[in-house]
Formats: sequence, C-alpha cells, structure tokens
Amino acid sequence: MSPFRHRSLFYFCLLLLLTGCSGLPSQNPGESTGGGMAVIAPARLDQLLARGTDLVLIDIRSRDEYQQGHLPGALSRPACRRQQEKEDSLPADHDLPLVVYCGWSGCSGLDGTVNDLKNRGFERVLALDGGVEAWLAAGFPLAASDELVLSGKALLIDLRPARKDTVMRIPGSISIPFPELARRRGQLPPDALLILYSDRGSETREALRYCRQAGLRAVMVEGNLQGWRHRGGQLTSGPVRTTIHWTSHLKNGEVSAKE
Repeated sequence: MSPFRHRSLFYFCLLLLLTGCSGLPSQNPGESTGGGMAVIAPARLDQLLARGTDLVLIDIRSRDEYQQGHLPGALSRPACRRQQEKEDSLPADHDLPLVVYCGWSGCSGLDGTVNDLKNRGFERVLALDGGVEAWLAAGFPLAASDELVLSGKALLIDLRPARKDTVMRIPGSISIPFPELARRRGQLPPDALLILYSDRGSETREALRYCRQAGLRAVMVEGNLQGWRHRGGQLTSGPVRTTIHWTSHLKNGEVSAKE
C-alpha cells in the first residue's frame, strides 16, 4: 500500500471515530427490548438517578401501594384510574425519557400504560425490568409518601444521634440512633412498616439493608431529612421519644395474624 493510501485510510477511520458515523445504531447500556417493550435494568436505572439524569419515573400500582413505598421521586399514576384523572401527572415535555414500573415483571396494566404513553407522544418509554420486586432484590431503596410519614400508620424512626433529634426532627418520630438499631431489633414490631430517615444517605441505606435482612418491612423518607425540609415538611424539637408503642392499623377486610 502506498504511503498516500495509508494516510488516507488512517484519516478516514479517524473521521468515523470523531463523528460517531460507524453505521451502527447507538444503544444505551442496561436497556434492552423484551417482547416488543423496551426495558431498563434496576442497576442501570440506579446509575442514571445517581447521576441526576433528567427522566420521569411513573408508578402504576395502586395509591396505597405507592404511599407505602415507591421509587424515590416517582409519580403516582395508577393504571386502574380513569383516563381523565391521569392527565395532570404527565410531564409537559414529551422528549423526556419515562420509566414505568409496577410491582413485578409482566404485571397487568404495564403494556397498556406503555402503549398509552406512546400514543400521547412520549417516544422514549421504558419499563423497569422486574418492577419493584427486582428493585428491592438489587438492594435499592423505596420511599414512603409524605402523607404516610405523618399519618401515624407506620413507625417513623430517626437514625441520627439523639442530640440532633432533640434540636430538630419530624413529628412522631422515635429516636433510635443507627449504632443502636441492631441492639433494639427485638423491640421493632414485625407487622409494622418502618419509615427511616437520617441526614446521611449512606446511613439510611445501610439501615434499610439491615432491616430487610432481619425480615422487617422498611422504606425511607423521600430525600431523607434534607428532602423533607426542602419540601416544607413539618418539624419539631424538644425531648425525644425513645420508647416504642405500636398498634397495628388494619385496612378494611384485613385481620391480624393472631385473629
């Protein structure tokens, strides 16, 4: 090969690399297509959320399920609600990627919701592979709704040192500093939903992991204490509560395990 042809081939390849014109379609790692529906893996979604990627999470489970634990930042848009009631929850920007999820893989309503969103002009619609079950199995957190945090229907636990709890805390919370959580494990009612918060994200995640390994249901306050304050959530101060008094709150049609 002549030196001229060698140099021409080199510059042509360099041009392809710089412009990205390789002739192959671009792909997003962690995204795939299954059964005609584009899906995203929990680990990939967690990476995007950690980077602050601009996307919208949509929870299509019931309102009760959403309140008891949803992916942080997700909108509630139950698949079973009447179509007219869903409009306000959709973003105005149709170019935003949407990630739709349900409780598990292939749950009813997922296909219909994805198709409905595409028909409304949202072209970048993904389904969370495996739903909430897969998200939890991967060790990622769920957040309770703000209404549930203040309702008294769950056990709200402040993981910070008691001195911080005395100065400022969410009303109704019980002070169980993170280092004491394992020691007080036997005091935590197994039938209660635990809502945890701290001012350190790593601490809350570690506490959630411990509770799940211990067989307890646990979620977090959306955005931890910082997120609660940013949303204008109520705060209180004064002597802390350290004693757990818990009464189960049964829904209509439910009975206790003892009954």
